[in-house]
Amino acid sequence: MGACCSVNESAKGEGHTKHGPENAKCEDDKVQRKNLETKSNVPEIATKPPRAIPFAVMRNCHEVIRAAISECDTALEDNNHHVLTQGFASLTRCIETHAKMEENGFFPLVGDYFGGAHTKAGLAELHVTDEKLTKELTKALYDGDMEEAKIKYKAWKEHHLLHLKKEEEVMMP
Repeated sequence: MGACCSVNESAKGEGHTKHGPENAKCEDDKVQRKNLETKSNVPEIATKPPRAIPFAVMRNCHEVIRAAISECDTALEDNNHHVLTQGFASLTRCIETHAKMEENGFFPLVGDYFGGAHTKAGLAELHVTDEKLTKELTKALYDGDMEEAKIKYKAWKEHHLLHLKKEEEVMMP
């Protein structure tokens, strides 16, 4: 048995129960030994800068929005006015924050470095239409008119999914 690892006797050599930096036979200990040699408690991998992935934050939020839309779909199918109203209110708050990030961060970046591709594609106008459709759906929900809400939700959802797709095509080609 090596100096650093003690084998769990009941497991008859199936696994390690203790690791130490002096065991040259344990692959898991190479990074730990290096960290001790450099007197660092931070694993080597954590000291490397993250790989830049432009617009990953935007795309991740789009996936959250799509998942929330799916939850609203279920509430609508179940004819559950309360769950749909609450779910759409939460979704709306998420979208409002996301739109601010786009308008104040992503769009100016695209404008400055990519020849205004967002303007040419009409992305800002998508936000205007989205706000209009959101207000119409919200009114129907708060009026308690589930039939009108279903009509408004269908229009809102169709537009919003197209909105997400168009942004991704322009900003993440």
